[in-house]
Amino acid sequence: MIRIVREIGPKGFVSVRALGHAEYSVRGKDVVCAAASALLQAWLRNLIELLGDRLHVELDRKAGRMVFIVPQDLEADKRQAVEQLAVYFYPSILSIAEQYPENILVSEIGASGEAVCNASATK
Repeated sequence: MIRIVREIGPKGFVSVRALGHAEYSVRGKDVVCAAASALLQAWLRNLIELLGDRLHVELDRKAGRMVFIVPQDLEADKRQAVEQLAVYFYPSILSIAEQYPENILVSEIGASGEAVCNASATK
């Protein structure tokens, strides 16, 4: 199962942490894993283009691990662009998780540190 956790802080989007494999099919032919990976990689690529080396990134393909953390001291225009990217990409990831709840679990942690949503539990 892919576990994806999005963190929201007082200033907005903070991070995404994804770990695991969907196990919908064998590696290399797993369309659920490919869909989630493509969305996460596109989101990450856009953040890298926007923030450059200010974005903290951790990748481990074998473990199926992807982490990206946005600095919280961004200028207002960059913060707005980061939030817009979250608006574009996050709903698509939630949609895949809702369609494949046995393969993807999406959670969100709010500024208080409490889980505020769990996409797989919505069905």
